[in-house]
Amino acid sequence: MATPSQRATPSALQPRPFSSPIEATEPHRHLNDITVVTAPIGIDLTASNLSVEPEPIVSPCEDSLTPKGYDFNLGSLKEIIINQNLKAKVKPALISFLGIPPDSGQKAAVKHILDRYTDKIKPPFASTPGRVGEDVTTAEGIEYHELVATGFKSVRNLYIGEVTEESSSGFVIHSAFGILSAFRQGLIEEKKLPLFDISVSQSSQVFENKQLNEHLIHTYQYLSDQESIPKKGTESLEDVEKVSEKDQEYAKKLKRHLPEGIALVIMWDVALNKTVLHFLTALRGHLYNCHPWLFLDLQRDLDKLHLPPEIPPTSSTGDGKEIRDGALLMKWRPRLHYLIRSCRLGETKEKKRRRVCTVFAKHDGTFNGEMQEKMDELERKVQATAKHIGVTSLLEERIVPVNLSSAGQVDDDSSLHLNQKLHQVICETSYENIPIAWIFLRSLFYRNKKCVIAKDELEEMAEECCMDKSSFAGFCKFYTSFGSIFDLSLVDENCQTVAVKPMAFLRLLDCLLYPSEELRKKYPMILYGIYPEEVCKKVFNAADWSLFMDALISLSLAIKVSAHLIEAPKGISLDHDARYYFISLSRTGQFSEDPHPHSIHIITSINTSHVFRQVTVTKHLLKMLKAPKLIPSKNFNQTVIKDTSTGTTITIVSHSPATRLDLNVPNSEVCGCIVHAYNTIADMCKTTVKYKFVRLCAAENVSTIESIPSSVYHVLPDDELCGKCKESSSYDSDLVQAWNKALTEYKIKDISKPTGDLKATELADVAERIASILQEHKMGIRMVAETLLGEKYKEVLQIDTRLNGDKLLDKLVNDIILLWYKNQLSIKGSQEPRRDFAKQLSKLGANIAKLSID
Repeated sequence: MATPSQRATPSALQPRPFSSPIEATEPHRHLNDITVVTAPIGIDLTASNLSVEPEPIVSPCEDSLTPKGYDFNLGSLKEIIINQNLKAKVKPALISFLGIPPDSGQKAAVKHILDRYTDKIKPPFASTPGRVGEDVTTAEGIEYHELVATGFKSVRNLYIGEVTEESSSGFVIHSAFGILSAFRQGLIEEKKLPLFDISVSQSSQVFENKQLNEHLIHTYQYLSDQESIPKKGTESLEDVEKVSEKDQEYAKKLKRHLPEGIALVIMWDVALNKTVLHFLTALRGHLYNCHPWLFLDLQRDLDKLHLPPEIPPTSSTGDGKEIRDGALLMKWRPRLHYLIRSCRLGETKEKKRRRVCTVFAKHDGTFNGEMQEKMDELERKVQATAKHIGVTSLLEERIVPVNLSSAGQVDDDSSLHLNQKLHQVICETSYENIPIAWIFLRSLFYRNKKCVIAKDELEEMAEECCMDKSSFAGFCKFYTSFGSIFDLSLVDENCQTVAVKPMAFLRLLDCLLYPSEELRKKYPMILYGIYPEEVCKKVFNAADWSLFMDALISLSLAIKVSAHLIEAPKGISLDHDARYYFISLSRTGQFSEDPHPHSIHIITSINTSHVFRQVTVTKHLLKMLKAPKLIPSKNFNQTVIKDTSTGTTITIVSHSPATRLDLNVPNSEVCGCIVHAYNTIADMCKTTVKYKFVRLCAAENVSTIESIPSSVYHVLPDDELCGKCKESSSYDSDLVQAWNKALTEYKIKDISKPTGDLKATELADVAERIASILQEHKMGIRMVAETLLGEKYKEVLQIDTRLNGDKLLDKLVNDIILLWYKNQLSIKGSQEPRRDFAKQLSKLGANIAKLSID
């Protein structure tokens, strides 16, 4: 970490939301810098370390009273822990750093914050008996940093440190602070000071649960080992009540200077990895203390925001094959869409959250006076995309510029911006009063070597800590809300998995989603995404493997498949007594991306999450078809299922947002099963899913998958396709009729239909905006009429002779739009007036742009 003398004073920036009226008196100290904590918080109660909140907590009269000592043993510590009325104040926050593409500045920002604004907390705990070892703090696609901060009463007093050894420091921060808070409460309310017994036996039995008991003893011994903690020096009760001058001074410091609360801040540096992306998607709505920080490269990407991101391979497999997760998972939609959509990681239905997502624009300071103009352009594009996706309220209105040199160095102004945003997250997060029992139970797993636990086992431990069902539910939701644990029962109530060490958990999941060359050679079915149960047991701990598989199933990344439902590839035999798992994302074969004009496609709206995953569709089809067989495929995004009772083979090729469905022969019964499967998945989803079955129109040559949503197509059921479709060589009347019949029998609910009618208020709003553009560019009404009505616009001009008269321009535009809408409704086969109107507006925008340039 840079010393104060090494820091250059940052120039003033406006606005400075965290400026202080008090001038800094220390040399070389920045008013807006976050200073550091140099010792485990709340343990070393020396004057230098506990000056963070100098205001007296208690009155001088109360402070002058001498406390009485009392014998504090293991039973006393347990009483503090199980007392649900004893609580500590904690500010929970998760900051998720994400750049699309990944080299957009977020890694440099994370490194700068850790290097400049935090200290490394390394308490003398590593040699303490019972420590298990360091936790994993990275997994493929995500890096994890845990911070702690205190001193929120003024800017100058905010202290922050990074927990560098999760197993040790996490315990200190969690358990010690909570227990010292209880000590302080006892001093203030009862004038009693606990005196520790240094002779506590390791074999003492206070909790029935062995893990709880060991953790209790460990916690007690760790605290009693601290030099400043008062100790019992005699067996006489009368002498115990007498407190030495040293311990009296400790009591005063504890009452006056123990921080009111602490902030626990977890930072994620997220890359593009299929495990992480699917995992975070599943947790959406439960990370309600998440603050997404989104990074883009202003200079490189400003003119490419409408294009898919250019993402290089992230890593390689054991045999040298490149892993192209980002390129495969984020290749269909604009890069700005993928980035802004990430705001939803911080949304929740439980409470309204506003302005919790910040966009950072990386640049190198070489705009030659055009910086403000570029920033304004970027903000317009970001706000328009946010409105389209529906996350405007989550997004900060102003984009934060970050000046990064080619060497990845952050300049002083940008350093101050990052500092202020970090400060804002910490200081504006509200305290939550949580029971000491929560802190004790969570801190246990910093020392425990297990990274997952069954929820019913965790609940038994919680019950022994005197948590009722409501308190236990609150514990799980609270620690999941900022990524400290992952309670997957929040995603799927049937799942028992709770990941208490998230990074270690994700790293182990990667062992299946990125199988080693050794595994693929030994078990060739893995090449097809089909795993024997014995492989799962070997990859994961034999005692915990089922919890990991339950997690994959809950995240829609795996399904169980009986051997009799799998058609064995040539040369490979199956054990019909064994159980298998289908994990489609583990395949590394060819990626199919060519559009098929004769195929049926399922299109989801741009705001719909990717819920139609191949394993989920496969699970339902294997249940619904009369005699299904999963036909193994090595292709990354292709699943093949055969209904042997009808001889119909279904090929599902997944893309986003258009999934291709191929049938070798028309069959309305099989089509019905497919539609029923998709409807069932949509009904089970907690968010609204909008989708439709379409056939591409032969009038348009669709060359790429990503162009399908904006192409001309017919929404099924549609009994009367256009003439060009019927004349096309790819037209199959029986196939279209089979899909029509299926979609008539299994109707998509109205709430799931992506497009609908236009509202009068929407038309009026569009008319007003078009009118303002015309006035700005001093254009007449002719362009609007010609674009929307074609040759009929002349008739309109003749009818309305006041076009250049007194009639309001927006009223005239509105009249033309209404006439277009009326004409559209009269057209036979017109299915989606909203979508058709959007196309016309796009065309109008292009025409106006051409005219204004001329």
